[in-house]
Amino acid sequence: RITISSPSLLYEVHMVGATFNARGACLPGSPNLLTGSNEYVGWSPTAVGLDQADLFRMQLTLAPNGTPNGYVLDGIPTRFAKVIRESIAVRGEAAQTFYYRQTEFGPLVTEWVTSRPGVGVGYAIKAIPFMMPERDPSNVHIRLLRSQSVTQFDAELQGWTFPPAHLVFAGVDGAIGYRLVGALPIRTAADPFAPFMVMPGTSRSFDWQAIAPHAVMPAVVDPVEDFVHANNQAVTGNWYPLRWLIQTAGHSLRSYRNRILLEQETEPSSLPV
Repeated sequence: RITISSPSLLYEVHMVGATFNARGACLPGSPNLLTGSNEYVGWSPTAVGLDQADLFRMQLTLAPNGTPNGYVLDGIPTRFAKVIRESIAVRGEAAQTFYYRQTEFGPLVTEWVTSRPGVGVGYAIKAIPFMMPERDPSNVHIRLLRSQSVTQFDAELQGWTFPPAHLVFAGVDGAIGYRLVGALPIRTAADPFAPFMVMPGTSRSFDWQAIAPHAVMPAVVDPVEDFVHANNQAVTGNWYPLRWLIQTAGHSLRSYRNRILLEQETEPSSLPV
């Protein structure tokens, strides 16, 4: 649930181009409509707990001056894929210098994890959308704005990697649909505690194994119930093999009441609160 604030978290926009005419709401500075509609399809999200990031504990190798110059992976000393020196100007103070060091699991973020990491110990973060630059979320949103049917809209959602959401949508022809959107990492079976604890970064066997295919994400188009609704509730039963990666409980009071209203097709004011 988004609270009322000033300035508002969301910004209302109307965008028109040669191939689209859409209106909705987005975060300030972003052209991606989180909720909105074009002339054919309308959509709206609610939040979902989808774990899209992991910390990896790295065994660092050090230069003679004690500066990290690489890490050990599968028993082999490995150089950082990239080292970038960043200098940030601070008004009235000396510039702050930071080093971006890229490992196979992601950038080192040790300073933001602990002030006492231990000698030769570092932490790298692997997170969506940063580890999938070729699938920038902005790429899919322009295609959503151009969608002319629920079927086309649903197919384009395979490019929605971030942020994760329950998404409901409907077309002017009466078609309706739901899909859980967002890239879902498939963790290793080598560590039974993944993704709930810091992962070892000393072996590729602890890395993500894949991203769940679009076809296996929870979704429905034109269900027999003739309605779809999403109020942050779980949308699958215990049969769903990836259910433990989706951090969403069963029905809340809000989602259960909404379902009752939809099933009974009764005016809300005539039902007990």
